[in-house]
Amino acid sequence: MKLGFIPKDSGVYVGFSAENECLYVGSTLSLRARITSHKHREACDRWEWITVPPERLAIVEQEYIDRLNPTLNRSRKAWRSKKLTKKAVVGISLSSTLMQELDNYAESTGESRSVVIQRAIREGLERAQKAAK
Repeated sequence: MKLGFIPKDSGVYVGFSAENECLYVGSTLSLRARITSHKHREACDRWEWITVPPERLAIVEQEYIDRLNPTLNRSRKAWRSKKLTKKAVVGISLSSTLMQELDNYAESTGESRSVVIQRAIREGLERAQKAAK
């Protein structure tokens, strides 16, 4: 399989089968290095990627995993324990009603849902820290 040009940038990558089934989603600080050496490289007939700033890799990767449900990814628990050793993970479960409200708000502000959630969490933590002082 010929890969063509792959940027050296950080990003999220997705491997697909010949039948266009999503097989794997991952994130990396160097797309070129990771995709060309990936253990699932031969299983995937096609790779796609988007460049993502390093500080957003974990969030964007998880969004892709949630939406595409790749067959070769490990369980989320294993992924979190190995992948995010230097990053805090906040596990939250939101109702479909709240998700719809978040989507509506995000659309009205022109931001993504993940940006809206990140800001809400950050602001909530800041309020909690001020209240604790």
